[in-house]
Amino acid sequence: MEALELIGRGAELGLGKGGLGDLSQLSVDAVPLLLVQTMHHYNLAIPQLMPNGMRVFLGLIVLSEEANIELSVDDVLAIYYP
Repeated sequence: MEALELIGRGAELGLGKGGLGDLSQLSVDAVPLLLVQTMHHYNLAIPQLMPNGMRVFLGLIVLSEEANIELSVDDVLAIYYP
């Protein structure tokens, strides 16, 4: 499911008015697997990542998908901790 479709469904799920609504309808694809794996590696929850860090990380994921490159947690660690 595309990200814009999820944003469009936010009001339908009750997410637009400050409430969490029924999150059981959200797709697992809403959160990129690389993000989940990296957060698990660092024992962090996604809300613990600063907004600028999230922006950089999601930008890395988008660029890798556009270039048809599959990144792993080891690749992310190599990029930021050489």
